[in-house]
This record gives sequence, C-alpha cells and structure tokens, in this order.
Amino acid sequence: ETRAMEGSPSIAVQFSHIQHTRLFFVSQTAPEFAQDLTPLFRQEGEDRFAERDPQRITQALNESAKAVGETVKRGVKTGQELKGTNVAYEHPILFLQHMLWHEGYHVGQIKLVLK
Repeated sequence: ETRAMEGSPSIAVQFSHIQHTRLFFVSQTAPEFAQDLTPLFRQEGEDRFAERDPQRITQALNESAKAVGETVKRGVKTGQELKGTNVAYEHPILFLQHMLWHEGYHVGQIKLVLK
C-alpha cells in the first residue's frame, strides 16, 4: 500500500492499473489473446480493490505482456490495423508505443514511491 504521497495511488494500484489497461486494449484489438488474462482489480459493491499478492501480480503481468507481444507480432505479420470498438491503431507499432508510454509513466510513479 506504499504510495508517493497521501491520496496518490499505491504500488499495488499502479500495477493493477497497468494490467487493467493491457486487458482493455488487447481485448479491443485482439480479443482472442485477452480471453485467459487475469484482472488485478476486484469489485466489491462500489469499492474497487487492487491485488496485493506479488506472485499473482507477477503472473498476471507476465501473461498480459505475452498477449501484448502476440498482438503486435500478429499485426506486424498481417499488416492489418488494430481496431476495436473504442480504439484503433493504424500500425501495430503505434499500439506498442502507446503501451510503452503508458507503462513508462506508471513505472516512473512506482520508482518515485520506492525512493
């Protein structure tokens, strides 16, 4: 539950959010690769809780990283745009670039917390 300052997201929330974002974008652009991925947030009524077990976080992030990689690999191989109901990337490298920017921000936040 460590956080940079009061009111900012904890490390668990940062990792759970990265997973949530991967799940959303892979399910939009290559749903077949998202089917078996594990969400790290759980909903209880109006409250949403982040996973706190490091092993579960690690396993889920490793699986979703593979799904992102497969999505990009297939897109490069077929040359098709990655499109979904709510997102579209003209080239799969743009999807990968988005993932890197997004995760880079959150990794920076995690590093700030750990300092």
